[in-house]
Amino acid sequence: MKFGCCRSGWNDRSRCVITLGMAPEATRQSLSQRVHRFVAVLERYKRNPNRREAYHVLSAIDCLREERYEAGLDAIQAAEHVEPIPDGVVLMRGLHDNITVAELSEALRKVLHAPDNSGS
Repeated sequence: MKFGCCRSGWNDRSRCVITLGMAPEATRQSLSQRVHRFVAVLERYKRNPNRREAYHVLSAIDCLREERYEAGLDAIQAAEHVEPIPDGVVLMRGLHDNITVAELSEALRKVLHAPDNSGS
């Protein structure tokens, strides 16, 4: 049996146990709550994300938009742990360089409130 979502550390394994076998909608809900909570903490402390946090939160929001929920959970965890930006991207300029917490909040809101075209 291959799990694929565990790296190392108890937090990663506990997330695997929680999300493994979850319905896609439950995993989507979990991801959106974690991103929202991360942005809310930044707002509470009245600070913008640093470059690493911004990169990973934007990645998580993109994954949410693209319905890649497990990858999104990995991305938001990377933001929570302030993990380095991947080597291939670290020297590139992008949105993650100067994004504000208000812009992150707006990006999340747009993804969560986007009209659902799958039923048409």
